[in-house]
Amino acid sequence: MYGLILVVYCDVAYRQLFSRILAEYCDVAYRQMYGLILAVYCDVAYRQMYGLILVVYCDVAYRHLFGLILAEYCNVAYRQMYGLILAVYCDVAYRQMYGLILAVYCDVAYRHLYGLILAIYCDVSCRRLYNLILAVYCDVPCRHL
Repeated sequence: MYGLILVVYCDVAYRQLFSRILAEYCDVAYRQMYGLILAVYCDVAYRQMYGLILVVYCDVAYRHLFGLILAEYCNVAYRQMYGLILAVYCDVAYRQMYGLILAVYCDVAYRHLYGLILAIYCDVSCRRLYNLILAVYCDVPCRHL
């Protein structure tokens, strides 16, 4: 996809690309996208994309995005990206973004990505991604980065 590189080691890689649905069971899913690097260790990586649904169970999800680093330890990372909704349950979500460090402990991180707007309910959360606008509801007030 667009000079985007996908390298995936899977026990089962099952892909339906009609309405672009990806269902994957992976021990390791390693992805490079546009010089953006996604390295993900998953017990189950189940992805439906376009509809756009992402359901991921990860022991460790480690992600590099454009020199932006996302390191997440999740028991369950559940993502729905209909158009575009992200709901994530994490024990610890630790994120480094643009040399900027975000340590986030979340009970629930719920993300709406409609227009590129993220609304996140967290115990603690503070996030900003590229051009993407984040509206965050938190128990602890967020800092915009």
